[in-house]
Amino acid sequence: MRNRMRLLPAILLAACSLPTSLPFFKSSEPDPGPLGDPQKAAVRAALQRYYPRLVRSGTGSRTVLFVTTTTGQVERTDLVWNAPPDPDVDLLFRRFADLRRDSLVNTGVTIFEPGEIGPARLIVVWGEKRAAGKRTGPYRFSGSER
Repeated sequence: MRNRMRLLPAILLAACSLPTSLPFFKSSEPDPGPLGDPQKAAVRAALQRYYPRLVRSGTGSRTVLFVTTTTGQVERTDLVWNAPPDPDVDLLFRRFADLRRDSLVNTGVTIFEPGEIGPARLIVVWGEKRAAGKRTGPYRFSGSER
């Protein structure tokens, strides 16, 4: 009993010196990224909504196109087969020829490496029509208020 009482202060000291932010269980879900990255979170949400099977399976590299309306809703989307390994926004304008390349469309490319959202590398080329006022839709890829 006496030996146990001698160990108690050492155990308490060791327990108090451990960091408090250690997780008890490792999540099976991929890290969603920093909370301050609304652009990547919006692209992730759109992929999960429109291409859930693509997010869960596959190998290699996949390229997805999204165009959103001025209210932040997905207007059209497409899965591109045989896309170049590092596509740029020109791919979006070639696929959707009626989309005007001007200051009324924000564009970008978001890349998810394998394991970040699924087993395959996912490349999302997106175009977002600009709104006159504040954006309220769920898919605000550019993260801007314009």
